Amino acid sequence: MIITSGVPNIIRRNRNSIAVLNGNEKESELEDLGRIYYIFWLGCRNVSKIFIPSGYDVMKLTEKWNSFSELINHPKYANNYDFNKAVYLINKERFHDTGFLLLKEDTGLSSPLAVLYFDHFKSKESLSFI
Repeated sequence: MIITSGVPNIIRRNRNSIAVLNGNEKESELEDLGRIYYIFWLGCRNVSKIFIPSGYDVMKLTEKWNSFSELINHPKYANNYDFNKAVYLINKERFHDTGFLLLKEDTGLSSPLAVLYFDHFKSKESLSFI
């Protein structure tokens, strides 16, 4: 803890949460994953990256999240969505747009607000953190 001007400050490192899907999740589990993302102000408790099996259709996953589409009506969230979409379009980067969430295949762990990174894996053993 660092004390500046008589006001204590807690300095923490960035934290990231990831989800690893095996392709056999129940619909309720996929919806719960979307619910976690929906509460975007939770910071490090939000999932910022998902690992999906090779050949898994990431857009099929987001069909379970349409009930959270009202998220785009939150002004700060919508500003981030618009900004990140504009950056990806200008840079001609590939991404999937659900209309309320951008999904981008990326090796990074910490995605910007309104973006969910995903990556494919061939086997559970290829994920070194498990």
